[in-house]
Order: sequence, then C-alpha cells, then structure tokens
Amino acid sequence: MTSSLLSEVRAFPAQSARVCLGPGAPRSVADFLERAGFEVLSYAQRHHARLYVDFLGARPAGIDVISVDLAAKAGFSPRPSADFACDDPEAVACFIVSSMLGLNPTLVTTDREMLGVIRSAVAVAASHVPVVLSGEVGVGKQSLARLMHAASRSTGAWIPANCSSFEDVDMGALAQSAGRAGAPATLFLDELGELSALGQ
Repeated sequence: MTSSLLSEVRAFPAQSARVCLGPGAPRSVADFLERAGFEVLSYAQRHHARLYVDFLGARPAGIDVISVDLAAKAGFSPRPSADFACDDPEAVACFIVSSMLGLNPTLVTTDREMLGVIRSAVAVAASHVPVVLSGEVGVGKQSLARLMHAASRSTGAWIPANCSSFEDVDMGALAQSAGRAGAPATLFLDELGELSALGQ
C-alpha cells in the first residue's frame, strides 16, 4: 500500500474512534493506536472518549472503562480489577482495539508481523475499497475480515459465505440478497479458490 493511500485512509477514522489512555500508559500503546487510525485523547479530555483505559487501578465515572495490568509477569498475580494483564504494550494495544470495536472473541496477538497487519487492517477499514485477504488455512483471515468489518463505518451486516459449498455462484443474486439488508454489507467469501473459473 502506498504511503499516500494510507494517509488518505487515515484521514477518515472509524466511528467513535476516540480513546483516552490513563496515567501510566506507555507511549508505544498510544503510537500503535494512532497508527491504526484511532484518536488518543488526553486525560483532561477523557469524557469525550468512547473508552478510557486505566493502567493504575482507577475507574473514573461516566465513561466506559477497561483496566489493564502491564506489570503482570510470570509468577506475579495481576490486579484483581484488571480486564487484561500482559507485559507486552503492543498486545495491550491490540486488546484495546478489540475492545473499542466490540469484537467477541477478542483478537489479541504478540506476533510483531500480525500486529502490523492489524494496524493496517483497521486503517484500511475506514475506506470503501474491496480487500482481498489471502493466506494458508488457519492463519486468521476470517478474524481479520471480522475486525475490518467492525472497524469500518458500515452499519451493514457481516455476511460470511463458504464458496467450497457452492457449485457455481450467481454473483448478481448474491449481491442482491446482500443488498436487502438495507445498508452496504461486508461480504466475506471464504474458500474462493474452490470455485470454478466461471464462478470466480
């Protein structure tokens, strides 16, 4: 992806993409969130955020709060009030993204390459461009597509379709049925390579 396209995509952040990181937040968490297209607000602006992330055990009233324990290491018990405990700041940022997007189950990784993919996926989700995800079975294409759908501005449905169960697909009929949802939908075509050349 060219840097100019990425800049253009980041100019259109996902809806309600404001997060406030409380005292004790590492700068790397804020950097990750900003590169993914989220707006990181100061503590003084916390009431304008969609989510407040607590790092010290305080839960301010009047805003959705998640509590993170970054000090949790092997052999030490995390704070009982912590929603997530990990000593990797980028994995914490990934958890925050999942929480902001309401993903269930939560998408969390400590793999550096996958963290970069997640940052890019959230940034691209704000645009209206078709996206092709390719990779081996089990690498998380559907989870990533679900993340992109949640991060997009779309209020439409998430429609997964496994193409390996189709003999041939009438794409016109499929698009028409997806359009009946009333809003633009996210159509996830799994196993697209299993279709005949005509179907593809």
